[in-house]
Amino acid sequence: MLKRTINLLITLALYELGKYLTEQLIIVLTANDSVEAPNDFCI
Repeated sequence: MLKRTINLLITLALYELGKYLTEQLIIVLTANDSVEAPNDFCI
């Protein structure tokens, strides 16, 4: 019983970790950080 519970918790933790890493990878790949200011924009 204990072994099955630990196995389930490890599986769930790996699933959540994979989900988080996939989300972060999508955010990094779709980020558009190279936005330039318009020519008529004065600081």
